[in-house]
Amino acid sequence: MSQENVEVVRQHIEAYGAGDGERALSFVDPEVVVDFSRMGVEGGIWHGHAGLARAVRSFRGAFLDYRFEVRRLVDADEMVVGLIREAGRGRTSGIEAEHPIGLVYLVRRGKIVRLTQYPRDSEALEAVGLSE
Repeated sequence: MSQENVEVVRQHIEAYGAGDGERALSFVDPEVVVDFSRMGVEGGIWHGHAGLARAVRSFRGAFLDYRFEVRRLVDADEMVVGLIREAGRGRTSGIEAEHPIGLVYLVRRGKIVRLTQYPRDSEALEAVGLSE
C-alpha cells in the first residue's frame, strides 16, 4: 500500500507543477488539513480544498516567480515525505532565494488527507520516525 501512496503524492505534485489545479486536487481529500504553521510568519493551518488553494495563493503570492524541484519522495507507510527544493524571487525585495523544505503527506484510501510543511528535511523525516 505504501508504494501506492508514493504514487498518489508523485502524481499530485506533477499535476501541481504542470499548473493543472483540477487534477492536483483530484488526489486530495475534500477535508484535507494543510499545516504550514511551522514555517514562520506566512505559516498557518487551512482546511479543505478552498483552504489549500488559499495557502498556495498566499505563499506563491510572495514571489515574482516560484519554482520547486522534488529531490526525493520517501515512503513512510501511510505517510510520504517529499524532500523539495524551492526557489523564487521575492515580490517585494526582488532577491532570489532557494532552500530545501520537507513536506509530510498523510495518505488514506488513495487521497492526501493532511499536508504538513517543515522548514528542514531533517524535521520532516523525524516527524515520521526516520532520519537522514
